[in-house]
Amino acid sequence: MTEPDEESDLIKQAQRGDRGAFESLLRTHYDAMYRMAFKWCGNKEDAEDITQNACIKLARSIDTFRFQSAFLSWLYRLVINTAKDWTKARAPRAADQTVETERVEAPVAEERVYAGQVMAYVRTTASAFTACSTVMWKPSLPPCLNRYRASWPARPSRQDASPNLRRSRMK
Repeated sequence: MTEPDEESDLIKQAQRGDRGAFESLLRTHYDAMYRMAFKWCGNKEDAEDITQNACIKLARSIDTFRFQSAFLSWLYRLVINTAKDWTKARAPRAADQTVETERVEAPVAEERVYAGQVMAYVRTTASAFTACSTVMWKPSLPPCLNRYRASWPARPSRQDASPNLRRSRMK
């Protein structure tokens, strides 16, 4: 860091428009500005953006520094206010990301509706199958084969089922 008198001289020169003095101030305080921004946002890329914006803001507002406090204290306020402004400027983008998230979740809702429709179909089909299975099954034959129907064996009833099968159900 520079001595307080040297720093005051650099600030006064930068306020008068000396680019070299402003560059020297930035070189001296850039790391501190970055650390302040990083502590605010916790993200390297965002901290870099905030620090760059703070450098621009510093160039525009260096002449408002009145030497009533330490330059680093004033710079801290400048960086934090820049971070707050940056966060507000990004808020609409966050809302756009929420819309994207909703678009991603929409297919999940569609799949749930589709699954409900499939389950309703399965239930109606299952109930129709149950209703049909209670009626005696009679194969439909083409009319030319009706004369052979009498020679077909009858469908076995449940009582005629294998005794072993009934015993296995009882266990």
